[in-house]
Amino acid sequence: MPKIRECLIEETTRHGKTRYLFQRESGGRRITIRGTPNEPDFEQAYEHLLTGGDLQKEYDENLFRRIREKQKPFTIHELGLHYFDYVDTLLRKQKMSPYTAQHYSRFVTRFVKEYGRAPIESVEP
Repeated sequence: MPKIRECLIEETTRHGKTRYLFQRESGGRRITIRGTPNEPDFEQAYEHLLTGGDLQKEYDENLFRRIREKQKPFTIHELGLHYFDYVDTLLRKQKMSPYTAQHYSRFVTRFVKEYGRAPIESVEP
């Protein structure tokens, strides 16, 4: 299995067909990319995987598990989800004005959109 470029492996199947696999680390999960290098669709899929697209599904699964189990949030995005859940509770109990909630949510939404993937530990005052 020759390595063509970073995280990209060329493999010949037992039927003689060539396929290209994305493998982030040796012994790790391998993802088949359709097509051949230098095709626009292939390059787009490769760039998506190289920038963390393969980790997104795993992150989403862990996110839902952590929310179900009421674990502490790990990223800014998760913290935002907890915050909006808290605000919904306050609105239902009529302990917060809808206008106040709307005002705060604009700031939180912008903050989460910009820094959502960052771990909470990386935030400094």
